[in-house]
Amino acid sequence: MPSPLIILGASTRALAQSAVRAGYEPWCVDLFADQDLRALAPVVQIQRYPTEFLRAIDQAPEAPWIYTGGLENYPLLIERMARKRRLLGNHPETLRAVRSPTLVQQMASRAGLRALDVRFAADQLAGSQQRYLVKPLRSAGGLAIRSLTTSETIPRRCFAQEHAEGESLAILVVVSRGGVQLLGATRQLHEQAHPRGAYVYAGSIGPLSLTEVETTQIRSFVKLFAAEHRLVGIVGIDCIRTSSGLAVVEINPRYTASVEILERATGVPALDWHCRACGGDLDVASLTIADRADRRIVGKQIVYATESCAASSDLSLRDDWADVPHPLEQFAAGMPLLTVFAEGTSMLEVQQQLARKSDEARRLFSPSK
Repeated sequence: MPSPLIILGASTRALAQSAVRAGYEPWCVDLFADQDLRALAPVVQIQRYPTEFLRAIDQAPEAPWIYTGGLENYPLLIERMARKRRLLGNHPETLRAVRSPTLVQQMASRAGLRALDVRFAADQLAGSQQRYLVKPLRSAGGLAIRSLTTSETIPRRCFAQEHAEGESLAILVVVSRGGVQLLGATRQLHEQAHPRGAYVYAGSIGPLSLTEVETTQIRSFVKLFAAEHRLVGIVGIDCIRTSSGLAVVEINPRYTASVEILERATGVPALDWHCRACGGDLDVASLTIADRADRRIVGKQIVYATESCAASSDLSLRDDWADVPHPLEQFAAGMPLLTVFAEGTSMLEVQQQLARKSDEARRLFSPSK
């Protein structure tokens, strides 16, 4: 009989599907409670993020819990919920370390990666010829990230990070017992026309290959955090592949949006390994990822609303859709409508399929009157 697993996050559908693949019975709390999630698992829909999680977890079965995107920015809340149910994930002291922009760049430099300059005050930018991005300290999904001019003031609870030109990658590892297993890498897609900035996460395509040097550097980087700050489980490292090497943008110390791409493409049991790692029952030295002859490129793209709109009255589930809203559900501009998936033999083929499917999906939403 499957073991129950409590899943909390802004959107839990992807993690819930991973949980089912890993043999768990998910029980979810999120903001959307989409059609496909409700068909898969019990779900509590919240309105006030993230404060309502504390009340919602009291309704959950007696089971361990796991969090996904955004909650790593609220270590005190995670600490309170960890007193109620056993946490399979990184604890507050680890989160404070990996979400420190300065510490992340210091560790990157120690591991031989390119370190990006980080500033917290506008006067520190005076005379600089670098391009910078202004980012919230509590960031997730690329929201509210934008270019910064040297004449601007850095807003409160934000920082400036050097802008790096290159390919946007998400690299996934699993950490346990001081060891690090590379799960793979994906290319990240961004919604440049989004009202909340040109860096909003819009999907992933993969797997991508890393060089031997890149793999060694990433393992060294993650091992430093594991040894000094007890990092464990699935970890995502957002990087830019520049002409002078990998530059680390940030660490996501939890299940990330690109996990399901690698699970679908390679068959890697990522969530099972995560739960075993957090329980101290995973020896990464014994892990292998099969080189499947039928490995394909897999991609997903989030379709965002370009204006206020409503879902069609006959919107239903499809195998190549996810995060499917309810019929007649209302959306403001910038909200996610649904996610489309595609598979192929090349990056270009998958990108073309995603573009076509996104256009097709968008036609099922009508402008609000």
